[in-house]
Amino acid sequence: DAGDIFTRTSMSPETREAMNSILDDMYGRVVATLAAGRKMSPEIIKALLDEGPFLAPVARSKGLVDELNYEPVARKAAAGKAGVSESAIVKDRAYLSAGWSPKSAGKRRRVALLVAQGDIVRAGTSSPFGDDQLLEPGEMGALAKEIASDRTIDAVVIRIDSPGGDAVASDEILSAMKDLSRRKPVVISMSDLAASGGYYMAMTGDPIVAEAGTLTGSIGVIYGKPNLKGLYEKLGISTDTLTRGKYAGIDSTTAPLTPEGRAKLREGVDFIYSGFLRKVAEGRRKPVAEIEPQAQGRVWLGSQARERGLVDELGGLSKALELVAAKAKFGKDDSIAISTYPRKKSFFEQLMSLPETGMAKASPANAWLLSNMPAGTAAWLNGGLLRVIPFSVDLH
Repeated sequence: DAGDIFTRTSMSPETREAMNSILDDMYGRVVATLAAGRKMSPEIIKALLDEGPFLAPVARSKGLVDELNYEPVARKAAAGKAGVSESAIVKDRAYLSAGWSPKSAGKRRRVALLVAQGDIVRAGTSSPFGDDQLLEPGEMGALAKEIASDRTIDAVVIRIDSPGGDAVASDEILSAMKDLSRRKPVVISMSDLAASGGYYMAMTGDPIVAEAGTLTGSIGVIYGKPNLKGLYEKLGISTDTLTRGKYAGIDSTTAPLTPEGRAKLREGVDFIYSGFLRKVAEGRRKPVAEIEPQAQGRVWLGSQARERGLVDELGGLSKALELVAAKAKFGKDDSIAISTYPRKKSFFEQLMSLPETGMAKASPANAWLLSNMPAGTAAWLNGGLLRVIPFSVDLH
């Protein structure tokens, strides 16, 4: 249903089924979490959710908050509860740069955190919106080789936050991740989004940890091409195309697909989809027949994916680090130092990587495009066969 925004004016029954399933799961977890946190029954929480939003005094009277006050009072209370002075409160910068080290004794172990974030695109692709969060096979392959050849790195956590994208590029990235897995202990950690090509690149055969609310799965392939002939005619634009070869004009934006061209493209889509199923079956060590009913492009939450055998554990980065420490046979008293790849850009590097004009992100037209195009926008606009999540989910 990824192309529905171009071909439909309302949800398809399939989309409605998938979205309601996601919403039901999210709502159930919100209710359960609030009920546990506020020591109320789920029924009371549901009733309160129906009544909200509340003004602050009403929220307190309903038991949703305990006290109304300002941040300095909260900081003082937190310091008192921890038995430290207010000056000991950790600043946000220090918190973000802190490593994960459960023990201070024993050997010092180094874990590489390989962050795979953004649309998956082919080499040389750039975002038309000036967004540098793109996953490109060459860069990911180079980082994987660097980590694999570094003898000081004891284990690797691959942190994925991607809606997918180009089918060929995601296959190349998976190959690089498999090479890395053969040389270092690896655990996959899924962030907010690890769907379609983002799920595909996780099929190294290593343990997969997802958040309960991670959007994942979406094992599917899509191809689409616009036919702009009618638009060009309205604008008074005419085009002439000369080709050699029966299918040379298969990607033409000024002509519809012929039945023969449609069949030719269907071959490619079916081939890549069957390959997707095989790679997932290999990575999850299951038969294809068991994977296919969970595929078909369907998006799952992490909690749903675990029930269906698409991920192994629920948890965040700390859980992934615990698993990789066990896999690498770290000692119980060993400390862990995290090295993040790719490294953070300096202020100067960030400044130099900005688009030539600030209009790339700031213009109303681009803002509208970014908010209305499907996930994997950069991959969509660059064409080709795609493994990409069919929709975006914004929870308010």
